Amino acid sequence: MKSYEELIEELSKYDATIVGQELPPHSTNLMHQLNKKDAKNLRLFNDVCSRYFKFRKEVSNRKTEDLAEFVDRVVDKTNSYMDYFSTNNPFSHQQDFTSSIIPEMFYFIFSRIIESTEIPLVVQAQNDLPIECMFDLYGGGRLLFKKKRLDLSLCKKSKLALDGVSHDFVIPMLAMEIKTNLDKNMLAGIENSVSALKRTFPNCMYFVVSEFADLATDKLNYASTDIDEIYIIRNQKRASVRGNKNSKNAINKALVMELALEAVSLLASISEEQLTLEKRMKLGKLI
Repeated sequence: MKSYEELIEELSKYDATIVGQELPPHSTNLMHQLNKKDAKNLRLFNDVCSRYFKFRKEVSNRKTEDLAEFVDRVVDKTNSYMDYFSTNNPFSHQQDFTSSIIPEMFYFIFSRIIESTEIPLVVQAQNDLPIECMFDLYGGGRLLFKKKRLDLSLCKKSKLALDGVSHDFVIPMLAMEIKTNLDKNMLAGIENSVSALKRTFPNCMYFVVSEFADLATDKLNYASTDIDEIYIIRNQKRASVRGNKNSKNAINKALVMELALEAVSLLASISEEQLTLEKRMKLGKLI
């Protein structure tokens, strides 16, 4: 059995291979737990780390496969890793340990996608993203940002300056809210944030992804919001698995691939030449 120091060292080696991106969200959570060095859970973390390191080895191995094959393999490994926690999860849901696994799955998929583009993009996880920007004259002039914490986003890092004072600024192209169970109260809060974000970044795609739905599906119309799509990636309601975690479906590979292709399509559209108003006039459509 390895010591906590050995586990931390091995995890650090995997994280050292991440260049030009922030660290994966689940890896960050695991490192936080390992640094607690809880003696009574050392055997458990040896088991968790053994499985996680196999997962990292697979998702870090790009091979020569195409995107569809890569997504298929990453979803398989994610399903296998998550299945372990159905009966071996010592963490409370407030600790967000297992809830960072699916964001990490998308982190590696989107990282793979942006490798093929010349646009300097980054994948951010669990970061505060500016959704509104306000200008204030007090104190000689300043910028005020209203921010929202997002589970995953595909962004371009930039700078925004006012009166010679520069601020770090990110421009989101794709944003994701990722939940284990999605209920109507969560959705109402998300709707308000999305509307604010879309006013500032109208071309940003915003997706809500959840493992299970805890929503009425016979009374409400979820298409009347600024959310681009809501994905329930296990195709299940929460009630169907409550009390029996072994009855949950595997993550739907087709839905994950659809999200990956949305990112590919978005990158392609950004790379296209933007038509001038003069050219649009000839087409008869100005927007």
